[in-house]
Amino acid sequence: MRVCIHRGTHEIGGTCIEIESQSKRIVLDIGLPLESELSDTPLPPVSGFRGFDSSLLGVFISHPHLDHYGLAPKLLQEIPVLIGSAALRILEAASQFIPSEVNFKNTIEIKDKTPITIGPFTLTPYLVDHSAYDAYGLLVEADGQRLFYSGDFRGHGRKGKLLDRFVAQPPKDIDVLLMEGSTLGRFGVDDKYPSESELESKFLETFDSTKGMPLIWCSGQNIDRLVTIYRACRHSGRQFIADMYTACVLQSIENQRLPQPGWTGFRVYLPWLQKQTIIRKELFALAKSFAPWRIYPEQIKKEANKSVMLFRPSMRTDLEKADCLEDATLIYSMWSGYLERDQYRPLRDWLDEKSIPLVHCHTSGHAPISDLKRLANALAPKMLVPIHSFEPAQFPDHFANVVLKDDGQWWEPIAAFSMANPDNIEAPMNDDINSSIRELNKDINSKTGGGGKWPSSFDYIIEADRITLQANKRIDKSGYRCLDSWGIALFHEIKSKGKLDIKEIQFIINSNGDVWSPNDEAFKRRVSYLQINNEDIVFKVVHNNQVINLYSQKELFERPKTEIIRDFLNSRGDDDKGHLLEKSFQAFLFGKGLKTETRTNDRLAILGEDFFQLKKKQYGVLREFPTGAFLNNISRSDQLTPTEFVDIVTLNRFGYLSVIELKLDDPKLEVMSQILDYALYFACYADKILDVLSNNPDLNMKPLKDKIMCYVVNNRFHARFDDVFQYYSTKEKSYKFQIFKVVLGDTKE
Repeated sequence: MRVCIHRGTHEIGGTCIEIESQSKRIVLDIGLPLESELSDTPLPPVSGFRGFDSSLLGVFISHPHLDHYGLAPKLLQEIPVLIGSAALRILEAASQFIPSEVNFKNTIEIKDKTPITIGPFTLTPYLVDHSAYDAYGLLVEADGQRLFYSGDFRGHGRKGKLLDRFVAQPPKDIDVLLMEGSTLGRFGVDDKYPSESELESKFLETFDSTKGMPLIWCSGQNIDRLVTIYRACRHSGRQFIADMYTACVLQSIENQRLPQPGWTGFRVYLPWLQKQTIIRKELFALAKSFAPWRIYPEQIKKEANKSVMLFRPSMRTDLEKADCLEDATLIYSMWSGYLERDQYRPLRDWLDEKSIPLVHCHTSGHAPISDLKRLANALAPKMLVPIHSFEPAQFPDHFANVVLKDDGQWWEPIAAFSMANPDNIEAPMNDDINSSIRELNKDINSKTGGGGKWPSSFDYIIEADRITLQANKRIDKSGYRCLDSWGIALFHEIKSKGKLDIKEIQFIINSNGDVWSPNDEAFKRRVSYLQINNEDIVFKVVHNNQVINLYSQKELFERPKTEIIRDFLNSRGDDDKGHLLEKSFQAFLFGKGLKTETRTNDRLAILGEDFFQLKKKQYGVLREFPTGAFLNNISRSDQLTPTEFVDIVTLNRFGYLSVIELKLDDPKLEVMSQILDYALYFACYADKILDVLSNNPDLNMKPLKDKIMCYVVNNRFHARFDDVFQYYSTKEKSYKFQIFKVVLGDTKE
């Protein structure tokens, strides 16, 4: 195998890579350099681009961005083009409105992880997260060698889980990694980029503070961003107005899960310039297909304060004529460098003239250095060649086995010494770490199932400094509880063995539907507590590809007054099941069989010294105490956290409210999460719960208010319970509760 990077070793954009094997060739990308015009830019010197050459087997296009496909209109139409089907439809839809039409006659559809054999090459595409829809990296195999081309990628978009999956199970034995480095030199090593979920909140904030109509200037092909904007519109109660070009692009993808004409609040506007294109190209049927959702200038003025509109500089006159700019705001949602170009000076002047404020709201389509490292560490290439970067000289500061190349230089994949470490001392260490990571992933994921093994509901992804548990199917309440308890168990196991310095635990839930459920809320509260309680660990929750902001300590424990609880007790009786030892034991502790008018907690002495000498106090005891928080109304539709029934609620001998979860011969690890749910419920709504108890004077329960004691009781705990308990334990910190472990039948010599 031989490789020549015709363009891209010292710049971003214009990427073009030629690979040769056995006198046959393929090309990866055919991009237009940044700030270049198609008419002024020649094709790279590749045989077969200008005249037919049978040795050129095809051109792979990684994604539909101009800097990766922009010179394609100059190619011979006979050349096979390998491209994703959705990417192709996007380009075909866009070509109806933009000058540089793409008209591929000979295409080969690529699909995620589906190998294609073409001549001596085996090509395996890998779907990646990027600001372009249907973007891919590519594994190239030939002559017993393996080259991986990263394409453009990131891990903070709406498909960020793709990077997690890739680093967990990367292709092995990579000889060469061609990796993009767009962000090197622009940002620091530890910089993080906002997620689309965080942008959604910022858009919503701007929408709410804008009296008139927010105008948004973003790419009509940045599908993630369009989803973000549409979601923010729905939350704000505003309608979403897209130009016909953007509506056409969204419709072309043929994904019914993406916003498009026909969705609630989706309107289509035809600007004057696009209208001229419709007339010139006689695209009348296309324009007519959007008729049910069209909005016209006179309507826009009336509905401006209830709308959000996609904007292009060419629409300035349209909007002036529509007289809809009063109290408007322009939100710029692209790379800031574009706006600073001289060609947009008239736009900046126009904004000043119209007194329209400019707000920036954007995140990068490229990976920060931390995610570049994740990819490089996972692949562990023998040679790493920088591409798509203005700062290739910085690569050796961050990665091993870097070899710098120049445009137009032919070379062969061979093992390279790290330029950051000429003595190659670090490389074996990296190999050891990567080997250890692969073995850990293999070992953990091969030991899933019942009987104390790792729960099979999750995929376990181990990286150098992070572990991820990703639900691989829809999970119920028990599944959510397994998620955090077993996540902590995995963290402790890896950390205690000293193999990796894990700093982050990530939970991914993408299989439970779009609705935020009570189980989701309970899980968020548990993970928020774990983050507060374990300051040296970073916890991250991803729900439907969106990063969830965890609660601060104040937010977690000082709940809004609009959150309410039930004002009644024991709504489902004693839940007696004589054939179950656990239920019979609960009934005994509850005082069943005592010849008293009210139940007292005398028998709880069996649980230990916290419950000694209670007979004289005659404290009441409750069984099956109902939990569950609601927003404003006690109804299923307003439920915030799940309804459960605590085994026993009473007072201990010190007068503290005591919450008891009893298990017998049931050593499930997730009981730790269950008792934390109860602890958080009683701590968050303590005042309301005390009011409920005071309304039942026969109970003789007037607890001290400064602490709630939570006891998890079992005769046989899970083997990992003590490992996990230390992370849930309150650790002498100042919370409204404490959690205790009580072992029944514990005997010592």
